[in-house]
Amino acid sequence: MRPYYAGLEAAAAAAWEVGATAVGDAAAATLSAVFPGTPRLDRLLALRAEAVGDVAAAASTYRSAIAAAPATSAGAAKRQVALAKGAGRPAAAAALLRAYLATWATDVGAWEELGALAAAAGRADEAVFAAAEAFTLAPGGWARPTRLADAYYTAGGGDALRRARVYYAVSLRARRRGNVRALVGLWLAASALEVERGEGGGGVPMGRTVGTGGTR
Repeated sequence: MRPYYAGLEAAAAAAWEVGATAVGDAAAATLSAVFPGTPRLDRLLALRAEAVGDVAAAASTYRSAIAAAPATSAGAAKRQVALAKGAGRPAAAAALLRAYLATWATDVGAWEELGALAAAAGRADEAVFAAAEAFTLAPGGWARPTRLADAYYTAGGGDALRRARVYYAVSLRARRRGNVRALVGLWLAASALEVERGEGGGGVPMGRTVGTGGTR
C-alpha cells in the first residue's frame, strides 16, 4: 500500500478510536473505492465496527481473516484478544493469546500480556512461564526481570524463591537508583527463604504477591 493510502488507513483508525466517526468514514470511503473487498480493508472496517459497538461483526471479520490466512493475520488475532478482554472474558483472552503465541512465539508483548492474565487468575506456573519467555526474548532493562521475579515469588517454594532473589538482583544491577520494587522484592524473597528454613524473618506469606502495580 502506497504511503498516502497507508496514511488514510491510519487516519481512519485513529478517528474512529476518538469518536470522530464521520472523519474515519470519509477516509475509509476513499480506501473502499481503491481497494474494494480486500482483506486489509475488511480488517480496517472491523475497527469501525468495534468503535460503534458492533462487536459481533468485528469478531466475525477477525475470525474470517484468521481462517483465510492464519500465517499473516497477527493483527486480527490480537484484536480478538482485545475484544475478549473488553468483554470481561479474561479466560477467553488467555486462550486466544495461547493460540496466537503458538504461531507468533517471539511477540514479547503478548507473552507479557499472557503473564498478567495468568497472574490475575492465580495461575502461578503459567505466569512464571510467560514472564520467563518475555525475559528470554528481551532480557535488557529492569522491568522484565522484576516481573519474572514477582512471578517466581508469588509461585512460592524454595526453588522459586531463590530464582526470585536472583532476578530481583538482576533488576537492581540494571537500575540501581529508584528501583524500590526490586529492592523490596529482594528483601521479601530473602526473608521468605529464611522463614522456610525456620530462621525467622518477616517475609510476606506465600500466596500473596509482591504487588500489582506496573513495572513499565
